[in-house]
Amino acid sequence: MKDGFEVFCVVLSFCLEKSDFPFAFYLSNFLFELFFLSPTSCLSCHPTGDTPPESTPVRNRLQSPQRRSHMTTPSPEIASLSWGRMTVKGVSAPYKDCKVWPGGSRAWDWRETGTQHRPGVQVADVQEVADAGVDVLVIGRGMETALRVPTATAEWLTRRGVEVRALQTEDAVAEYNRLARRGANVGGLFHSTC
Repeated sequence: MKDGFEVFCVVLSFCLEKSDFPFAFYLSNFLFELFFLSPTSCLSCHPTGDTPPESTPVRNRLQSPQRRSHMTTPSPEIASLSWGRMTVKGVSAPYKDCKVWPGGSRAWDWRETGTQHRPGVQVADVQEVADAGVDVLVIGRGMETALRVPTATAEWLTRRGVEVRALQTEDAVAEYNRLARRGANVGGLFHSTC
């Protein structure tokens, strides 16, 4: 346990010296869970250091969105944006349109829900990101703001306690990244063309 704490402190100090706050936040949460919340680290529950039985639930560390009571990982920043192409920090493949949430991202494929510019973003499009437990959802409406956000979709999010910010995509990415850098519990849907 002492060795784990020393590693935790050294790595966190290094990240803070380099002013890499998002990475420091992510890494500190990961190392804290690894060294202090792992089943064998709780000596009051397992005084001999024995591992718990296989039936003991293990924390789910999947990067898919799940409803969370608090944010455990930061929202990934959008690294670049151009017509028809977006990249997300930590993801090697580019996206045309994408969904992002604390701890993950994926392509936003309109064919999954039958989305079109009109009537626009549907509840089925935003539900996955809202289920990740975000407080703010930034929607990029396209480079020419052709994508609409129906009132019904915005109201559905508001009823769930999610603030909606629908902007032209370049402005939406700037707003999303600003919030993500501040550590906000933010998600986004971004359309990178018209």
